[in-house]
Amino acid sequence: MTMRHHPAPLVLGLLIAARPALAAQWSLAVEATASYYGGTSRNGEADPSAFRPHHPTSLGLRLDRRFGRWGVGVGAAVAGADLIAENSSVGAILKDALDLFEVAPEVAVILGRTGSGLAVRVHAGPLIDIWSPEGADTRTRTGGQVGFSLEWPVSRRFAGSLRGAAAVTGSLFGEGELPPGFERRGMWRRSVSLGLRYRL
Repeated sequence: MTMRHHPAPLVLGLLIAARPALAAQWSLAVEATASYYGGTSRNGEADPSAFRPHHPTSLGLRLDRRFGRWGVGVGAAVAGADLIAENSSVGAILKDALDLFEVAPEVAVILGRTGSGLAVRVHAGPLIDIWSPEGADTRTRTGGQVGFSLEWPVSRRFAGSLRGAAAVTGSLFGEGELPPGFERRGMWRRSVSLGLRYRL
């Protein structure tokens, strides 16, 4: 007598075996980011002066989901920053003048991966920056960023990452907030991030 094999146990077994792989597509990362700002404001003197945020360091969380070579994610970060007024020879710093909350959705794609798991990715997406200057109204600035990251495995579920990015948003300052002779400019940012990612 021949026995007929019902497909249900086989399908159930495949789903159970695939579950860890599916869950591993989600990840949560913590990142520390050091930033340098340019632009923001400028006057027309021979040695131009400018007001801008001064070298803030932010802490953030990023949630990602990856689909093969592609991935989507969203990050949120907070930072406190000084405000600097400077020209090419001298600068004056106002300590703890700014607070920043940033939201950064992104799309990523792998450019290359080694057999040991080292991966290079390119990232791009919009930025939403919410600035809270001391003694002034909160303001929101939007823009975009692009960057590259290097990621390496630390253990089965943990991976380290190093990311460099460039971003541009609208000027931090509003109409009438700068001294006479200064004009508002787009705000450029270069940043370097160190992160630790956990596969859920």
